Amino acid sequence: MTRSVYADRKPEASIVSEELEWNVPFDTPDHGLPPKHVFRRVPDVEVTQARRREQNRVLKREARQRMTPEQREQQRASDRERKKTARLNATLEQRARERERECNRPRRCRLPRKLNPEQRERRREKARQRSRNRLHPFWGVDGEGAGTDDKGRQPYIFLAASGPGADEHRIVHRDGAALSVRDCLEFLLSLPPEPILVGFAFGYDANQIIRGIGKIETLNRILHPPQGQYGPRSTFWGDYAITWQPWQYFRVSRVDRSGRKPVVDKSTTRTVYDVIGFFQCSFISALEKWNIGTEQERAFIAENKVKRGDFAGLTAEMIDYCKLECRLLASLMSDFREVCIATDTVPKQWSGAGWIAASLLKKHGIPKRPLTANEAALLADAGGSGTQRTTKGVAYAA
Repeated sequence: MTRSVYADRKPEASIVSEELEWNVPFDTPDHGLPPKHVFRRVPDVEVTQARRREQNRVLKREARQRMTPEQREQQRASDRERKKTARLNATLEQRARERERECNRPRRCRLPRKLNPEQRERRREKARQRSRNRLHPFWGVDGEGAGTDDKGRQPYIFLAASGPGADEHRIVHRDGAALSVRDCLEFLLSLPPEPILVGFAFGYDANQIIRGIGKIETLNRILHPPQGQYGPRSTFWGDYAITWQPWQYFRVSRVDRSGRKPVVDKSTTRTVYDVIGFFQCSFISALEKWNIGTEQERAFIAENKVKRGDFAGLTAEMIDYCKLECRLLASLMSDFREVCIATDTVPKQWSGAGWIAASLLKKHGIPKRPLTANEAALLADAGGSGTQRTTKGVAYAA
């Protein structure tokens, strides 16, 4: 018996680990080189399983393409029922394995599909419908002053809020006496959290609300707040946190002092957005241009606008006038929002035309400012995929 020249090689276990199987009999004649049948490659089990899964996916895809819509729906219903039964009957070990397999499964990244104009418009209409389904109502907020105090200033005696409906309103007054800062802040905090609170040229009302704060340092901090990472910081005054950005919004929250440091209780926050920047005109002109209210209602508001400086005290006419202003302002903003939805330019914040411009920039992927070198490098790395990226608050498209 002749011994193969390959008898002195590595043992069988090490050869199998290299995906080669030792298959040489000892009685094989020594020809210097092994015959073709000596080595046989052992198939990789994982590769084979992956190949079979891919083949099954292709077969199922082709079968689905041959199905009619009714057959396809029946197949989906059958698959849903089968998977539901399997999940109910699965053991704890099987569920754990399924969760681990789901976590380790590689996610397929789909490239953005090129849509034709009809598909783009259909997708936009669906987005508009979703926006309409989750809309919050608008409530107008306005106040009135009357008479003069010992310093010649007009006291703030009435504050109201109302939605588009005639029965949706809240008011606060002291029978003609001046409202305190706490009266005004508590009224705003008592309003329901769902509506979007808006005011038209709310600067007069904001000045009247904070006028009673005695400390000059507190007033200066409210008027010139320090800037934080996400905008101006709130100013603490007693149990209240106040933030005022003229021509933008007036915000009040309660202060939570239960911890080591006082913090803003965001669940109590109420924000009144100043919407005059959307219209750039008087309130009467905006109502006429948008055809809000009846001619009698607009005439009643115009008449009392002229008499505002001559109000001597709280009257029923003043109360009706202020509530009507709030109600028509809520209707005006509701119609304005419908136009924003229809044109796909819904602002992130209801504080003026600048937010409409920001929405347009985001929609078209245009940066709000020139890109820095790092942002330009990130844009180049995107490789023209059409996706939008955000870097330090700057949105741009690749």
